[in-house]
Amino acid sequence: MRHLCCLLLFMGVCWQTIQAQTILVLDKAEQKPVVGALIINQQESRQVLTNSKGKADLAVFSDQDTLTIRHTTYLPLRRTKQQLADIQTVELTEKVINLEEIVFSANKFAELRTDLPHKIETVDARRIAFYNPQNTGDLLRQTGHIFVQTSQMGGGSPVLRGFEASRVLLVIDGVRMNNAIYRSGHLQNVITIDPNVLEKAEVVFGPGSVIYGSDALGGVMHFFTRNPTFSDDGQFKASGSAFTRISSANSEWTGNAIVNLAVGKWASLTSITHKHFGEQRAGNVYPRGYHGIWARTVYPAFLNGRDTALVNPNPNLQKWSGYSQLDVLQKIAFQPHHDNRFMLNVQYSTSSEVPRTDRYGEYDNRGLPRWAVWDYGPQKRLLASLRADFLGETEFYDKASVIVAWQNIFESRITRRFGAANRTHREETVNVFSVNADLMKSIGDYHELRYGLEIAHNDVQSVAYNINVRNGARTAASTRYPDGGSQTQSFALYLTHAWEVGSKRQMIFSQGLRYQYITLDARFVERSFYPFPFDRAEQRNSALTGNMGFAWNASYGWRISAMLSSGFRSPNVDDLGKIFDSTPGNVILPNPNIRPEYVYNTEITLSKNIQDRIFAEATAFHAWFTNALVVRNAQFNGQDSVMYDNRKSRVQTITNANRAVVYGLQATLKMHLAEWLAMQSNLTWTRGRVTSEGVPLDHIPPLYGQTTLTATRKKMRAEFWVQYNGWKRLADYSPTGEDNLQYATPDGMPAWATLNLRTSYQLNRWIQLQGGIENITNQHYRLFASGISAPGRNFYATLRAIF
Repeated sequence: MRHLCCLLLFMGVCWQTIQAQTILVLDKAEQKPVVGALIINQQESRQVLTNSKGKADLAVFSDQDTLTIRHTTYLPLRRTKQQLADIQTVELTEKVINLEEIVFSANKFAELRTDLPHKIETVDARRIAFYNPQNTGDLLRQTGHIFVQTSQMGGGSPVLRGFEASRVLLVIDGVRMNNAIYRSGHLQNVITIDPNVLEKAEVVFGPGSVIYGSDALGGVMHFFTRNPTFSDDGQFKASGSAFTRISSANSEWTGNAIVNLAVGKWASLTSITHKHFGEQRAGNVYPRGYHGIWARTVYPAFLNGRDTALVNPNPNLQKWSGYSQLDVLQKIAFQPHHDNRFMLNVQYSTSSEVPRTDRYGEYDNRGLPRWAVWDYGPQKRLLASLRADFLGETEFYDKASVIVAWQNIFESRITRRFGAANRTHREETVNVFSVNADLMKSIGDYHELRYGLEIAHNDVQSVAYNINVRNGARTAASTRYPDGGSQTQSFALYLTHAWEVGSKRQMIFSQGLRYQYITLDARFVERSFYPFPFDRAEQRNSALTGNMGFAWNASYGWRISAMLSSGFRSPNVDDLGKIFDSTPGNVILPNPNIRPEYVYNTEITLSKNIQDRIFAEATAFHAWFTNALVVRNAQFNGQDSVMYDNRKSRVQTITNANRAVVYGLQATLKMHLAEWLAMQSNLTWTRGRVTSEGVPLDHIPPLYGQTTLTATRKKMRAEFWVQYNGWKRLADYSPTGEDNLQYATPDGMPAWATLNLRTSYQLNRWIQLQGGIENITNQHYRLFASGISAPGRNFYATLRAIF
């Protein structure tokens, strides 16, 4: 018995000793384990990493060691081994200055952001959850780096350095979303990406045509959805999360559930999100001198078989703005060996009809609505891709990935003028097939090659018909795109090189080239609506684009980078063959003679980091835009007007302008005012002109920015931020194009600023509460070129749970 007691006592002492050697590293605000935190001694002779549970064993260190805990996302923490052993649990504070961040979007492989000459901004899953965005356009706007135009609540058109819609590239999980009908006006397709399932979003500013090809003139927005997590020990494991959110300004209800299943070499991740929005209420405080200018005094309704204009009891409630949306993601991963991984990725997004709120706010000279109906039909996006990743040194690559993808996109427009009998339906179906292969090879210690190819095929089918709302009769209507169908094909090869100079590798030179060949074929069959002098349109375009730059991570926290790059955009089906009333009283007709657009860009970035406590960065850019596609007045068969949807409309067409320039500045300031308090401020200024005509270029946003204060305490995070836009004066509006002066004031779009607050509190390991107040002062404002007023004072609350 005495021996047994001694044995138990000895085992207890050993257990206590082992426990004292193990520490747990947590996120201070969310109390979640920090995975991959590095614990290292002063001599840097010994180190350990925290595991998937945030735990690390300190037995490798001596009792006299002073240890530093480091992680790219958190402020470093220094303690003696004895101190860590005594407290056993360590809490780290998230940092706003992250110079060790890894990015993937610049060259499709993992790299330190400081090694690249590109201007790149990122937002990760933790920040996305804290932002509580209603859609991905809202997410981009909340970063403060990106301007987002809105025509309706179910929309959001990002602008990068004065380029928008088909001139910026959307990429999801390595697959380009831009297709043959991405228009040059304002584009809402980004909302088909569910922000609640994103692991990360990266934005590369400036031409990205070397890596991504056509359309990447202003930049690339690359969205990475979450991947399935494998089981550490191969045993079956289930985990997941869920949240629900309500908001007051548009009666939002959003629910999301994510489930991760893993066993052996297999893993699965399923995500389902449903959103419902009511009518959006704008603020009560109008810009000075413009009270009531955007009030919705009446709205259309179809009662007793006829259109009626009803008085809106609350003119700040924007009738016909609500919609709902469903997003589903399914990923299945198989890893037969640690060097190989295969991933099936299926994404589906669909919506209810989405009202074009800007069009519902148009009135005729009698004060009656111009439109009884102007809706986007249910927008559907289906993506299925298979990705294979290969690691391990071979003669041709060290890392390689191949993605085969198919996308099916359905879009429609449903319109009927107030008092008219016919409701017009225009429907488009696009099928996209693509193959991407990307490879990386290190040559010696200082050189890296990246190369690859891309093949894509787009098929566009367009139909249109009228339905008489009084008797149900169905008749033919003019299609939006060529009614005989349209196809585009593209083939591209690219090669990039990076050279790290010197033993410390402080200077990195990079260069790249891409060759791309694109064809377009469109057929016009029906001649009864518009007797075009052609029945077929063809284009064969090729381009060689390139970039070169350097990044110098100098001493004393200084960094300088510079870049020269070119971009290319081949006209798509929307540019060449569209028939559409872009603005009231005007109709755009096809022009088969347009040519590709080119951008030649130069930029320089200077930054200073002071002991990871203060960081300042400024980027200046200047882009020369040639063959810019612009909307101009034209004639059709010798006439300057035609009948479109039973209305005489001025003929316009998309044509090439000779030259344009876009230039500007981007600035960022980040500061850790205390361990628990941080500040961040961003500011962007852009200008653009069609130099060959001496007029402003469209899509150029006014001065905009955001300033944020973030406080972090145990289990709690709070953030106060101010978002602001400067004036967009009348003289800075494009005389044609997509600036939408009709939705502003007679003097342009007034400046505005909003005050906002958001908080989170971690109740326990599994449950988190979030809440916030946006637009605290209830301002009634609009974003430049937008035809819907932004939400007024908005209260929201979110309940999150993990298991």
